[in-house]
Amino acid sequence: MDKLTGKTSNRQRSRRRWPQVSAGLATLAALSGCASTSGQPAIVTQSAIERAESETRRNANLYSDFAIARYASLTLDAETALDNYSDIFERAPDTQIAADRAINIALSTAETERAVEIAKQINTESSELSDTVRLTLAVDALVNHADDAIPALLAEPWENALQGSIARTIAAWLILPDDPEAAIAQQSNAGESGPVLSRLSATFAAIMKAQTGREDEALADLAELWENYTRTAIGAELEARMQANNGDSAAAIERIKAFYATIGLHTELATLVDEIAAGVVAPVQPLNAREASALFAYSVAAILAEQTSMIDVASLYFALSLHLDPGLDRARIMWADGLLANERYQDAEQLLADINAESRYYIRAQSYIADAAESSGDADRALDLLEATILEQRSRSLSLQYAAILGRTAQYGDAERIYTAMIEYDGKRQHKDWRAFFGRGGIRMEINDWRGAESDLRVAAQLRPNNARIKNELGYGWLERGLNFDEGLSLIAEASSLDPQNSLIMDRLGQAFYQMGDYEQAIIHLENAVAISPSNPDILDHLGDAYWQIGRRLEAGYQWQRAADFAADESAQKPFLEKLENGLEDVMSDRPETEQVG
Repeated sequence: MDKLTGKTSNRQRSRRRWPQVSAGLATLAALSGCASTSGQPAIVTQSAIERAESETRRNANLYSDFAIARYASLTLDAETALDNYSDIFERAPDTQIAADRAINIALSTAETERAVEIAKQINTESSELSDTVRLTLAVDALVNHADDAIPALLAEPWENALQGSIARTIAAWLILPDDPEAAIAQQSNAGESGPVLSRLSATFAAIMKAQTGREDEALADLAELWENYTRTAIGAELEARMQANNGDSAAAIERIKAFYATIGLHTELATLVDEIAAGVVAPVQPLNAREASALFAYSVAAILAEQTSMIDVASLYFALSLHLDPGLDRARIMWADGLLANERYQDAEQLLADINAESRYYIRAQSYIADAAESSGDADRALDLLEATILEQRSRSLSLQYAAILGRTAQYGDAERIYTAMIEYDGKRQHKDWRAFFGRGGIRMEINDWRGAESDLRVAAQLRPNNARIKNELGYGWLERGLNFDEGLSLIAEASSLDPQNSLIMDRLGQAFYQMGDYEQAIIHLENAVAISPSNPDILDHLGDAYWQIGRRLEAGYQWQRAADFAADESAQKPFLEKLENGLEDVMSDRPETEQVG
C-alpha cells in the first residue's frame, strides 16, 4: 500500500517513447534485395545504401548509450547515467523517455538547473509532456515569474498523485490573494488521491485560513488534524505560534512537548520555545506561492524519505522545493539525512555545504558533515571539523559528538576528560545531562572500569528511564560480567521492544542467549539482527558462532565469509578468516555436522 496515496503501489505508468530504430532497419532491409512493386528488381543507389547504413549505426549507438545509461542508473552511477540519457535526447529529440530519465536523475542529484534546461528542450507541440516534465517547468516558471506559462502546465489530469498534489497546491496559492475562498477549497482537495496527502493538504488549507484572518477556524482544523494523527512540524509550529500569540503559552508548550514525545525534536519548534521563554513571540509569517509550494513539496519529500529505499524519489521533491525556496535549509537537512542513511556520504556533504553559519540549521549541518566524514573512513577530518565549529559556536551537541568519535577511535583518555568536564560543569549548575553520563559510561566500559561505568549508566538510566540504548548497554554490561543476570536480560529485552529495528540491540539480545547456551533462541535474534543490518561484520560473526554451536557448520562458514567480505581492512578480516580455517576452538568434538540451509 502506498503510504502517500493509499493505493496499491505499482510503478508509475509511463509513456515510453523508445529510440526510433525500426525505420532505419526497415529501409536497409528494403534496399538489400526486395523486389519493386512492378516485379522488376529495385534500382538502389550506393548513396541510399550508405544513408540507410548510417541511420542503422546511429540507432545502434542510441541503443548502446541507452543500455549504458540504464546500467549506470542501476549501479548508482548517476553522473554516467545522466550524461548518457542527456546525450541520447540531444541526438534524438523524439526519445522523451531519455529526457524524462535525465530530468529525474538531474533532480535527484540536486542538478536542478540542468533538469530545467533539458525539460525546456522538449518539443511541447510534438510530445505529450510527462508529469515530471510539466511540474519541473511549472516550478521554474513560478520561480522566474513566467505567470502566463503556468496554467497550461498545471492543467488536469495528473497521473502521478504526488506531483498532482503539488501542482494543485501551486495553483491554489497563486489565486489566494484574489480569491481566498476558492484557494482554500482548491488546497483542501489538492491531495485527493490518498489519506496522507489529503491530510497534508488540509494542513496547508489551515495555513491559508490563518493568514487570511480566519485563525479560529485554522486552530480548530489543526487540533482536529493532530487528533487524527496528522502531526507535521509545520502544523504543530503554526498551531503553537498562534496559541502563544493569543496569550496561551502554556497550550503552545504542551503542543510542542507532545510533538517531541511522539515525533521528535525539531529546530523550528525549538526556536519557538526560545521565543516563548524570552517573552517575544514573532507573529505568523505569511507565505507567498513560492514559499508555500516549497514547503508542500518538502513535506511530500520528507514523508517519502522516512523509507530509506525511497530516497531517490524523495530527492526529486527535495530538489523542487529548494528550487522554489533556496533558503529552505530544513529541506537540505532532511535530504542529507536520507542520503546518509543510504551511505551516499559525498552527495550529503555537497548538499550541506550550502548551509551557512547564519542558518539555524548550521550546527546540525556540521554534525552531519562530520558523520559523513567518519563514515567514509576519515575520522580525523570529522574531528578537525567539529573542533573548529565548537570553537566558533560552542555547541554542546557537537562536543558530545566529538567525544563519541574520540571513543570510537580508541582515544579513550581524551574522550573521558571531555565527558567529565561536562558533568562537572553541569554539577555546579545543579544540572545533569544523561548524554554525558551515558557517553562516559561507554568509555569506562572500554577501559575496564566497570564500577565507574555502572555508576554512570545507572545515573543515565534514572534520567532517561525509557531509553533503549541505556538499557541495552547496562543490561549487557551485567551479563558480560555474570552479574544481575535476570535483570540484565530483562533490560536488553525491554530495549529491543522499545527499538525493534535497532540491529545492535537485537544482536546484544542474541549474544545474551548465546552466553546462556540457548543457541536456538540466540539464532532467532541474531538472524533478525542480520536482516536489519546485513553488512555488519560483527553481527554476521556472532550468527556464524551460533550456527557452529548447533552443528550448522556450512552456514557458520558462510556467515564468517560474509563478515570477512564486509570487514574494513585485512586486520579486521583476520579473526573471521581464522574461524573459516579452524572453526571455534571450544566446539564439542562430537557435534554432528549438518548441511542444512535454513
